[in-house]
Amino acid sequence: MVGTGREALRRIKSRKPEVVGTGREALRRIKSRTPEVVGSGSVALRRIRSCMREVVGTGGEALRRISQDGRVEPAEPEATPPAAADENLGRRAERTPRDMAMSLAVLLIPIALILLFYRFVLSGDTPVTVDIAPTIQEAQSAKLFPIAVPSLGDDWHASSATWQRTAAGATLRIGYVDPDQAPVLLIESNVDSQALARTELTASAAPIDRFATGGRTWQLYPGRPGEQALVLFDPDRTIIIVGKTKAENLQALATALS
Repeated sequence: MVGTGREALRRIKSRKPEVVGTGREALRRIKSRTPEVVGSGSVALRRIRSCMREVVGTGGEALRRISQDGRVEPAEPEATPPAAADENLGRRAERTPRDMAMSLAVLLIPIALILLFYRFVLSGDTPVTVDIAPTIQEAQSAKLFPIAVPSLGDDWHASSATWQRTAAGATLRIGYVDPDQAPVLLIESNVDSQALARTELTASAAPIDRFATGGRTWQLYPGRPGEQALVLFDPDRTIIIVGKTKAENLQALATALS
């Protein structure tokens, strides 16, 4: 058995160069193929990088279309074909006056309804009324001259009231809107009557008529353009009723004074 083992060992040793040679040959083949594999890998890597640049470029273009606030910018509108433009022009030319009237009615009817609601429901045309009682009470409390207080109907609206005292005297002014929606001013003062008439009317004012009511006689004066006035001269006061209205309304206010 020892002899047989030695024989096998000699055979293995005799085959060792062949095995080593075969391994070295395989290693040389692997090394010779390495540049080809590396070269193929480099080409593939360059192709991948080229594709990535194309993808990044496409994505960058898409990102440039997105504004800073996150909204996508709209695409440029396509030009209208000449045939479509001619068709739209033809449709506009086909509109009849009836179509235009209906379009106007759609706009005007809501406006008319709003105006009617404002006027009749909200009483939009009614003048603003102020409380003149505190002013009249202040003038009466001063006891500088008798204060005449008017008693008027609901169709008269008080719009303002002032009581003013100066070195020349004191003056009560009450503004009204008469039944014809015209402004009328009632003035009661103990300022010199002639000076007051020149200030409130005109410097050359002269009476043109008379009006008697309640045992007192009023004088009718022309005022500034469009105005006329009734003036009552008392020893301790002067009352002027002036406004751009007809004489009947001035007379009604004079009659209402107590």
